[in-house]
Amino acid sequence: MPGTSFNYAIFKRLQATFYADYGLGGGGHEGHMAADPAQLLGGFSLIYPDDPHGLVTGTLSSAASFAGLAPGSSPLAPVGDNTPNDSPLYQMLAQSIGPDGTVPITVNVAGQNWPVMPPPEQILPPPALGTQTNQLWIQFNTGNPPPLIDAFGQWLTAGRPDDSPKGAISQPTLAASPPASFPGAKTALLFVASFAGDDGRRFGDGEPQGVPLSHVPPDFWAHSQIFLCNAQGQVVMPAKLLAGAEYAVAAVIGNSGQGFAGRLLNPAYAVTAFADAQCFNTFMSPGVSLPSLGNLDPADISGAYEQFVMLAQSWDVAGFRFDVNSVFSQLAAKLDPAKLGGKSPAEWLKDGHPCVKVRMFGGELANFFPPSDPDPPNLDTNPRLNRHIAQRNLAPFDTALMAIKKPSWTDFILSQAGHGPNGLTIEPQNWPVNEVRFWFGLPHGFYERYVAKGGHRGFELVREGVPKPFPDCVMLRQTTPGARLMIEDHAREGYFGMALGIEADPVRLTHTRLGDVAVAHTAHDGRIVGGFSLRPQVPLRR
Repeated sequence: MPGTSFNYAIFKRLQATFYADYGLGGGGHEGHMAADPAQLLGGFSLIYPDDPHGLVTGTLSSAASFAGLAPGSSPLAPVGDNTPNDSPLYQMLAQSIGPDGTVPITVNVAGQNWPVMPPPEQILPPPALGTQTNQLWIQFNTGNPPPLIDAFGQWLTAGRPDDSPKGAISQPTLAASPPASFPGAKTALLFVASFAGDDGRRFGDGEPQGVPLSHVPPDFWAHSQIFLCNAQGQVVMPAKLLAGAEYAVAAVIGNSGQGFAGRLLNPAYAVTAFADAQCFNTFMSPGVSLPSLGNLDPADISGAYEQFVMLAQSWDVAGFRFDVNSVFSQLAAKLDPAKLGGKSPAEWLKDGHPCVKVRMFGGELANFFPPSDPDPPNLDTNPRLNRHIAQRNLAPFDTALMAIKKPSWTDFILSQAGHGPNGLTIEPQNWPVNEVRFWFGLPHGFYERYVAKGGHRGFELVREGVPKPFPDCVMLRQTTPGARLMIEDHAREGYFGMALGIEADPVRLTHTRLGDVAVAHTAHDGRIVGGFSLRPQVPLRR
């Protein structure tokens, strides 16, 4: 994704333009968003990029004949022809910009007259918006960012790379199972999905029927619908984030209310989302804002992703740019080496998987089912209590690296949550207790100040015979499954480094279907405030 994102920056703006042209009646589907191909305006669909009658490889439906076009025609030039002017859609859009009275009704491309889009005012009955009154279209093509038309032309020249979400987060798949209706939400009710099938309801939000705290999984960081995608929009989970790689962070957002949201309807109900990458952690750590993939200028580092419209009971996907070199260098600059047990920040982050938090703002009525945790959400807001934030703390774990008496270590950052003692528990799913040992490691000074004084029931101190995750390290081996490691209030430190170790014989686990290993971080009252999960990725062989 070195250039402007096709899906998040170009396609979403084209979609918003023609929503504005043809309104939101008919359940939000009319004009180029008609669900029935026979009803598509001009036979062309903007529901999603690779619709059979859509932009990437589609052809016009039977409805094209009503516009004087040939069904089966393509809005783009044949594959391999990367000249923008050879694509009808590019000419249709490019001809729409001009003073009143100068915009033609049609443009001839390859012997066929195509309607200029957005069309000039004189052929449109009110309240439809034409090229001089469609404020979104005017904005998209003026100002400091590259004009949308230019970005579209550059995309054609580049060979039409398609980064729209695929598979489980493709628009057709999401649309097939819309969010369940939120009881009493007569207007928009927006959320970042913390689990598959999320409906936006949260404990304490004032919804009459109410839901328990368990409505959102306690290990929400492993279930949130936030993914890494490659340049083709496919969800990936690489074992390592290698230098020079770039991904899209794709976050599923939903509207389980009965109304629409977004600036397309009213500037007062603009919807934006932001994503922050943090060091792998259980709660908080130094972090960096990720650039929005909605920026027309790929060099723009603005983090605000705008969702121009959210239809009633619908899903969409917000996108952010994750450049591995940029993220890791910024995180390294913010880490204090004195808190990392003798490792440098670069060593600490090497091959790591940062935590990603996505927050959503705007689009709702004030005080409408308000979350019980701070809203608008802060980075430390709890996703189990606030629908406007979700986080992903999930990393692959190579089980083949484990060996008897040689734990495989994963570094993480620990920060104070609230006031008073915090706790860490290790929660393996389907790991045989007699075949595996778990460890925590932390720098000596932090151990003495925050762990040693209170003891560490369920953990024993191991001084020798085991490789350390970092030079200045106190190692604690778990002796009682489910034991909680208590850590005194350490707010004055801000954070410090720790490590989780897993020790086992891979051969003896060959026939065991291993689940995640989660570390849960609890506040003084036992409430889970965060954590992370490691997921086995490499099948074991004898």
